[in-house]
Amino acid sequence: MHVEYVYQEIYHPGIPLQAPSLPPTFVPRVEISDPFVQRLTNAALQAALAISAVHGLGGMGKTVLAVSLARHKQVLEHFTDGVLWVTLGQTPDVLSLLMGWVQALGDYRFKTLDIGTAS
Repeated sequence: MHVEYVYQEIYHPGIPLQAPSLPPTFVPRVEISDPFVQRLTNAALQAALAISAVHGLGGMGKTVLAVSLARHKQVLEHFTDGVLWVTLGQTPDVLSLLMGWVQALGDYRFKTLDIGTAS
């Protein structure tokens, strides 16, 4: 099975693709990623909120799996409004992160002083 990933930083002008770049040593593992791709792109499942989590020890490839899904061509073709990405860390500045998303979606005039307004 041939799988395509988007490696360039701009997939379509004006549509955000904020996922980090895939590492140069990335090797697709279709047997692992395909069930996630199918779940993300299955129109029948879109009517319900589906929350997925990937857990495991550090260094096992959880983030690379998430990046590969965000840059998977089939996923990008399904989510035509783009892909927003954020890395939270231990003490995230949530307001700043939300403002980054607002700007990525094209609103550079929106200003807020609190998280409630931004979300």
